[in-house]
Amino acid sequence: MRQLVKNFLFITLISHGCLSTAQPVDLPSIGDSSESFLSTEEEQRLGDAFMRNIRQSVTINDDPEINEYIQSLGYRLLANSDVQGRKFTFFVVVDPSINAFAGPGGYIGINTGLILITENESELRSV
Repeated sequence: MRQLVKNFLFITLISHGCLSTAQPVDLPSIGDSSESFLSTEEEQRLGDAFMRNIRQSVTINDDPEINEYIQSLGYRLLANSDVQGRKFTFFVVVDPSINAFAGPGGYIGINTGLILITENESELRSV
């Protein structure tokens, strides 16, 4: 990924006349930004407050079968990611909008509109 960013930056600078040589740009490592501002505990407290606010402002689907399916789908996706060991909470918002969102602390919401518009599980997983 870093090489892709370097290449994109280099091509952009060349195309705008900012660089006149064909030497690669050596960008400094900026590290992993996920913990640069918040500790894991702070992120979880913020996420818990986020979820309390969500519960007060929208309707969360409470059907156990739907919730089990969304949790299962989410954790199957996470099995192939580099965020092993973190807790995630997937939930369904009763809203016809085609949307999904993530909050701090591993809270991930999926609107019913998105679930209904997708034709198969692969389409839903891609979002």
